[in-house]
Amino acid sequence: MHEIFPALDVDRIRDFPADLGAFDPESLVVRYSFTREEHNAALRGIPESDELPDHIKTVVHETTHLLHTTTTPFGLLIYRLRCQQTYLVADAIRTIRARGADIRFPLQKTFRSFPKNLAHEVEQRIQVWYGIELLILVMMGENEVWPAHILSNPYLKGITLAELFGRVQHYLAVHQSRQQDLSALEPEEADSRHTGVEGTLLAFDILSGGANTLGIVESAGTISEYFGNTKLNLVQFEAVIRNSRWASTTVPKSWLIQAFGRVRASSLAEFVLSYLVLCELALFAPILPEHRPLRKGGINTREILPFLRWYDLLHAASEILPMKSLADYERYTTAVCEKAGLIPPKDVVTASVESSPQMPSDPVERRYWKAQRVRSESPGAFMNYPFIIARLPMDFDFPVITYKDRTLFLKDKLTLHLFVLGYLTRALVRRMLLRSDLAVKMPYQPTEEETAFYTGELTKLLEDALGYRVPGVSLS
Repeated sequence: MHEIFPALDVDRIRDFPADLGAFDPESLVVRYSFTREEHNAALRGIPESDELPDHIKTVVHETTHLLHTTTTPFGLLIYRLRCQQTYLVADAIRTIRARGADIRFPLQKTFRSFPKNLAHEVEQRIQVWYGIELLILVMMGENEVWPAHILSNPYLKGITLAELFGRVQHYLAVHQSRQQDLSALEPEEADSRHTGVEGTLLAFDILSGGANTLGIVESAGTISEYFGNTKLNLVQFEAVIRNSRWASTTVPKSWLIQAFGRVRASSLAEFVLSYLVLCELALFAPILPEHRPLRKGGINTREILPFLRWYDLLHAASEILPMKSLADYERYTTAVCEKAGLIPPKDVVTASVESSPQMPSDPVERRYWKAQRVRSESPGAFMNYPFIIARLPMDFDFPVITYKDRTLFLKDKLTLHLFVLGYLTRALVRRMLLRSDLAVKMPYQPTEEETAFYTGELTKLLEDALGYRVPGVSLS
């Protein structure tokens, strides 16, 4: 295990970069390399342009990432798993203190020095943490980690993707039922079985073939930049994509090229809408514990992994008339999912709404909760780019937007505080497991007053949660 853990990224999921901006899916903070006034000037230029100005393309691109992260089951699953990892490390620390042992970081290197029984208790929690980490990495598209970890680490040696998903669903369901007392989340035998893609070696073949979730989210961000474009027709757009070069990644190009021969569009507008919907559907699997009744016959890997879903959806789209407008969302999504043998988003939305009648207090959970209620009344609402470009509602906006010349914050200061403090807590507790120093970077460039404030808030929160004042905590 010691050879595996140092390879894990202490900063977790990488940013989604664009030419003029970058979105952090962990903190939900966006950074732009232009000024606020340049943004406003670009907005004023939209009515006179036959395509979005470059600055607005960047805003639309990063906002697409934000909405994928906060309004889809995939995004919420990743968040819940991060929270459970935080709980596991905190619980390990409380266990160590209850046994009277000294705590030294990083726990992944020091826990074996504890007495045998205590070391075993801590290791059980680390083992679950590790299983969650590996599932997140694979589902996000860090596919190169799978062969190395699955062959070398004794915790999960030889496990299949479906089996790992089943274990993690069990951990998540138990944790949530303990926190929320929801008996409906108790795992059933169905989540201990799996169907579809089976076997560790076959998983190697799938994951080494270039399939990854990054391709979905990045190509969706790219295609969103062409929403409302009247400068190009579909043939011209395909030529632009085929002749394009990306400085940081070729992912959008390779995935879009595959779609040109599948999506039955006769115009650029139809292609853009249809492709955006297919990407959203790839992230709209019934993968939360409350969706378990929708997963019939056990766990099907092709149903739960976004990149496998995308391939099936793209193949199905070749037989379905394309999206004509936002009003066409439910017709198109239902038809494509039926052809692909997948659960349509309307059923996933219904299950989410019915499972949680009360609005959650957690800010990320609350965004998802609100989003599903919006979707239940207006299924294509989060593809209404003219509305999104003009003014994204505060309920779904970035908590922090960093421009070249200034930083803007969410007007709801309590929600902003919960977003920032929650991110810092998860980041710091992760370091307690993986690193010896407890220095965490703020998700934006803070003032001295903000640094001092959040250092105090974080120190107090940890003291309340862990039962002692953690030394060495610092923010920058």
